[in-house]
Amino acid sequence: MSLWYLYSVLSMVFGAATVLAVKKAGAAGLSVNATTLYLWGIPAVILLGYMASRGENIVPAAQKIPILAGVAVFSFLGGILMNKALYIAPNPGYVAAIVGASTLFIVFASWFFFASEITLIHLAGTLLIVGGVVLMGF
Repeated sequence: MSLWYLYSVLSMVFGAATVLAVKKAGAAGLSVNATTLYLWGIPAVILLGYMASRGENIVPAAQKIPILAGVAVFSFLGGILMNKALYIAPNPGYVAAIVGASTLFIVFASWFFFASEITLIHLAGTLLIVGGVVLMGF
């Protein structure tokens, strides 16, 4: 098994736990903004300590700052909107499925921007995912 596959499966498990925890936070009456702050703030502090313990440089080169700013903006917008959707959706799985439709965009954008491969079997799997997302809207 490839390491990227193992990481992906573990990310799926922890991502699912996060979705359910965010839904629970909403049901407990916590604000979306407070939940999102803790969702990112505590891991940021943990990661900072982890990087420091490994001696990693946390200050990027100046030419890399626009890339990191873009990552931060996209992450913020995607995260806050997903959390808002999780708070009001009848089932958090519906939100997760719709957010998962980003797979189709990512597959084609990766091909365009990074020359990543697209095989017929992976394209078929991606289209099945998107088809399921369309069904979620009914």
